[in-house]
Amino acid sequence: MAVTGYFIDQDWNYREILLGFEPLHGIYTGSNLSAVLFQLFQKYQIEDRVLTVTTDNVSNNSMLLESIQDSLQALELPNQTPILRILYIVYIIQLSLKKLLGQIEANPKNDREEIEFTGETDSFQ
Repeated sequence: MAVTGYFIDQDWNYREILLGFEPLHGIYTGSNLSAVLFQLFQKYQIEDRVLTVTTDNVSNNSMLLESIQDSLQALELPNQTPILRILYIVYIIQLSLKKLLGQIEANPKNDREEIEFTGETDSFQ
């Protein structure tokens, strides 16, 4: 599981960082995913500084967020606010297009598979 962090540093510079690229063991349940994420929060001491988690809309990610909230509440941190979930918009667009194209039965008009784009309007090789 790849976990990236995005933040504004003390000098007001936008930063991106790879917090972890962690192997997952067992089934991908929300609680297993949450355990990995929570360990990374603790490793970097950011348990009380996370505002959002961005995921796709798979149900285990809902459980991940619930489980991580429970773990953070157990720490009884002062001024702890709930973490918000932001859905990964590209995945949602892909699902929407798949549904739309399935409804209109859009099929390519190619007689054969195209393997190279030449840049000319009607010329594929």
